[in-house]
Amino acid sequence: MTTPRPSIDQILTQFFARQPATGVGRRRLHFLDPLLRRYLETEGSRSLTTPLLAQLAIEREFEPAGAFARIMNADDLIYTLPGFIEPPWLQENLLLRKAQIDLVAGLATLVVSRYLGPEDFACAVMEVDATISRARLQLREDRRAAQFDRHG
Repeated sequence: MTTPRPSIDQILTQFFARQPATGVGRRRLHFLDPLLRRYLETEGSRSLTTPLLAQLAIEREFEPAGAFARIMNADDLIYTLPGFIEPPWLQENLLLRKAQIDLVAGLATLVVSRYLGPEDFACAVMEVDATISRARLQLREDRRAAQFDRHG
């Protein structure tokens, strides 16, 4: 018998509770937590199979708020994470964007190491890693451009 994987809601609650951030870092996380949850509820179903879409539709009939995070698990989270660090969800503010990218990297690491194993979801993990790399490269370029604009 296999142990059921925790829901996305349980994973996120645990993840955010363990973040050591204080001050500005904590405020960024308090901004990103509901933003990530809104993203998951809005966009998460795009990666679901037909049976899971049906299950989500039934759950939303009973309680629409938070349905995706409540019934989906680590498998579904790893497939949805890349979109959170792509437009239109990627933040304009460079410091907030860095925190958002770091959040996805940390969540992906947690999900893979604790719940999935890299061999089980290699393609999804590669997609997350590639998206993080692209987002970090774009962040560096945007920081250089912002610095150039300030110092002209």
